[in-house]
Amino acid sequence: MTARRAVGLSEAGWLEAASRSLDALAPELKGYQPYHAARAELLSRKGNFSQAAAAYAIAIELASSVSDSAFLRRRAGHLAGRS
Repeated sequence: MTARRAVGLSEAGWLEAASRSLDALAPELKGYQPYHAARAELLSRKGNFSQAAAAYAIAIELASSVSDSAFLRRRAGHLAGRS
């Protein structure tokens, strides 16, 4: 499995398959910011807003630039008030 496949599955609407694919990569990508950003987006699409917010927080912490961090903060901000 690859992260690209997981994102493709998510974009095609196969959220559970995408989630399984991404979860399988977790040990290898633990410190990789795009993994956490993709996971946050997927969790948000699945309606798991609190888990998505936690994944965004990790992605923000790992962001390598101010612009990446700002983008992720805006995405995470869309979760405010959702449960």
